[in-house]
Amino acid sequence: VRRTVTEELDPGHRHWSSMHWLYPNTFIPTSGGDGSDSGDNGDANALRYADDLLSAARKTVDHKRSHGGGHTSWSASWESCLRARLRDGAGAWDALSRVARRYAGRNGLSF
Repeated sequence: VRRTVTEELDPGHRHWSSMHWLYPNTFIPTSGGDGSDSGDNGDANALRYADDLLSAARKTVDHKRSHGGGHTSWSASWESCLRARLRDGAGAWDALSRVARRYAGRNGLSF
């Protein structure tokens, strides 16, 4: 039985747990999406599979942020790392700047 969830309970929730594969881990496929390495075609499949995963990750991070995600010090810090891993320098800087503006004390420590 397959069911589809159509309602998000808290799309801006502070946890980025679903993104562990991207950061702090680094799961970017280097072989075909099925786990096999079948030469040139396998390399093309791996790149396409990696592109699909990274595109989905970008959409997830953007969606979560547009619903208020990254609203705690460590959550915004993690968002910065995710965006950096996705090669989104402007987004990473925005999240890191948010940490400095909203959550850092005079001593530079966040709270």
